[in-house]
Amino acid sequence: MIKIILISFTTVICLTQAFALIAPCTQSHLTMDGRNLSPAPYVHQNQNSAEPPNTNGMTKEKFMSIIDHVTEIFQPSFAKVGAILTVNKRWDDKNEDIYAAQWPNGNWRVTMTGGFARNPLITEDGFIAALCHEIGHHIGGAPRSDNNKYWSSTEGQADYFATLKCFKKVMETEDNIAIVAKMKIDSEVTLQCSNVYKTPQDIALCQRTAMAGKSVAVLIASRSETPDIKFSTPDRSRVAKTMEDAPYPQCRLDTFFQGTLCDKPISEEVSKDSASVGTCTAKDGVTLGLRPVCWYSPSGESI
Repeated sequence: MIKIILISFTTVICLTQAFALIAPCTQSHLTMDGRNLSPAPYVHQNQNSAEPPNTNGMTKEKFMSIIDHVTEIFQPSFAKVGAILTVNKRWDDKNEDIYAAQWPNGNWRVTMTGGFARNPLITEDGFIAALCHEIGHHIGGAPRSDNNKYWSSTEGQADYFATLKCFKKVMETEDNIAIVAKMKIDSEVTLQCSNVYKTPQDIALCQRTAMAGKSVAVLIASRSETPDIKFSTPDRSRVAKTMEDAPYPQCRLDTFFQGTLCDKPISEEVSKDSASVGTCTAKDGVTLGLRPVCWYSPSGESI
């Protein structure tokens, strides 16, 4: 059985899994096995609309190079579980949907589109964070969908993995101090990164990672009824059970930020069976770097 999402823009019902970064519509989301997901709190830009203006500096060459670089870094992680990562590089596709799917014989795929990459709200780092999110659906660990029975990490966990492990791994050897010096960094990011990390290089990587996550969250928020999201205004809601579908935009920004603030070693891998392995938990005696309770129930750590 092929585990892939099918997306229809012409029917009333959109068929999708819980692992597309930006949901295609606000109707009911149905998985291929019939499970219902709640409607997404944001609206997708129609694929037939004009191509968004390329004001973010993304080029076809950068698009291809970034994907090839990230794929090379994570191919060994996929090999460990008997899979091969294939990224479909659809530069000419104006559609902004990006997603993950698993095919037979260990062929695990991610689809990235030029429409998403060229969006003015997406920075180059934001594009990498989004790619990391999709990779996270494959190897991001627990909690996974269907109470940890399905292959895909939940939306919140894919966000958490993107900044907890993936983006940092891609950028850890770069001169992040010099790069961050040319960026506009939110004061809350600088404050919290300095509280967790001690070396200038680690603080700079933290700042860069947080801002990459913000780029993705801002794009998601722009599709919602609550576009104003900030690092300093975390979502105070608390779920009774871990969410499997996409949290609201502020909660997603919080998740990207907390993944950034978790100082577990990048090399310490997560587990598909335990939500505690390779992640920050309350049992560690920390208050920063935890998965936000606006989507995650800490009881999931006993999975």
